Amino acid sequence: MNEEELFDISIQVLTRNLPVLRKILGLTQVEFADIVGLSRQTVVNIENENQKMKRTTFMAIMYLFSLNRKTAVFLETIDIPYKELKKWLELKTRV
Repeated sequence: MNEEELFDISIQVLTRNLPVLRKILGLTQVEFADIVGLSRQTVVNIENENQKMKRTTFMAIMYLFSLNRKTAVFLETIDIPYKELKKWLELKTRV
């Protein structure tokens, strides 16, 4: 899987699960938007799949959800290709 496919798949999966993840944290769209630096309308558009999530937004959201035990556990149950993302990050950061 190349880099573009990796992020396309990951973003699609996160987009489909974003409302559930947000609700696990008890956040409204406004509160969530404020935390990740988006407008509420952008969150609405992403959740309704009218706008594709940018890669930087994906990374910020993944970071946010990885900090909470409940959302981190939920992330492990969905089809985001973690091993491939980790490998990509290791290659980019030479970790």
